[in-house]
Amino acid sequence: MIKIQYVRFIGIRKQKLDSYLLKIKYQIRLNLIRRVK
Repeated sequence: MIKIQYVRFIGIRKQKLDSYLLKIKYQIRLNLIRRVK
């Protein structure tokens, strides 16, 4: 039981981290587009 909860916890953490990285990449891309224009 504990192991299943642990794996689920890591999965949730990884999803949050992935969405956080996607936001950062998106903002960097927006900044680059603004600089080009």
